[in-house]
Amino acid sequence: MQGRTRTHMIGLALLALLLAVACGNPGPAPDEQPTGLDASQPFGGDPATEGTPVSGGTLRVGMYTEARSFDPTIGSNLIASSVYDSLLKMDDKGDPQPYLAESMTTPDDGTTWVMTLRPGVTFHDGTPLDAAAVVFNVARQRDKTTALGHLYTEPIADMRAVDPLTVEFDLKRPTGSFPVSFALPFSSGNLGTIASPAAVQQWGDEYGRHPVGAGPYRFVEWIPNNKIVVERFDDYWQQGRPYLDGIEFRPLPDTETRYASVVNGDVDLDIAGFHTEVYRSSQDPNLETYYGPGGDGEFLYFNHTRAPFDDPRMREAVIRAIDPRRSRPPSTAARWTAR
Repeated sequence: MQGRTRTHMIGLALLALLLAVACGNPGPAPDEQPTGLDASQPFGGDPATEGTPVSGGTLRVGMYTEARSFDPTIGSNLIASSVYDSLLKMDDKGDPQPYLAESMTTPDDGTTWVMTLRPGVTFHDGTPLDAAAVVFNVARQRDKTTALGHLYTEPIADMRAVDPLTVEFDLKRPTGSFPVSFALPFSSGNLGTIASPAAVQQWGDEYGRHPVGAGPYRFVEWIPNNKIVVERFDDYWQQGRPYLDGIEFRPLPDTETRYASVVNGDVDLDIAGFHTEVYRSSQDPNLETYYGPGGDGEFLYFNHTRAPFDDPRMREAVIRAIDPRRSRPPSTAARWTAR
């Protein structure tokens, strides 16, 4: 379809649960669970009141599924943000803001977009994250029709590296939402997730298991169905971060095993998405729970070139007819950490 415009129908909800673990029993059984949860702090505690971060240590993270790939054109990886940073990031209002990129502006109301990159940013292999790398990565999404980000390249008529830190995108039509494409989560298809061109060319189809990004942690190893290990990237562009020496991700697909692993201290943090875990943890006095209600989000695309959606009144009618509060039942996602 041509002429698609991305319209948010249901706000993307990041559902986070943080369980601080000491010692204790697994908490009440599922049939003893309460009907309500405290949703007053959906994104965790207030860093300003939690003291000064201490550097060092390795975080052990339990995951409810094995990662699929670290290749940005494939996605489906909840832990990719340990290896990659995005060019833009959504703020708490859902608006794209500069991150690896210093700015993204349009001189002509959305037909041309100019992205300026931060100077001095390097990939984990020492190669520069420059304008050529951005063009290379966006072209991968464009040229691979099955890529998660392929849809977001459709408005692009041309793109070029103006200089080492400047990329210019010429679009087929004015698109005010174009920067959003560089700020979406990895698993949604994100043009802003940039891999090292040298590493992609070296590994080819196997790149997804040998990722090289510019994020806070450098990939070390992946033992299938056992663990994925990353370590702190000393030349990370945000000076003084990250604080941890490394992270070890372990797939734990069984809900009971995953929950018991947190309670017993076998893992420090658990990424999960099941009500049973959330309810039980909220009732355990040894666990501190942060919970955010909501759904994963949905998108609606219109073809502006064909009836009936070539008429803006029809597009508005559809949007007004949808009640986001009734479109999707609430769900949960979880993250746990050791006290």
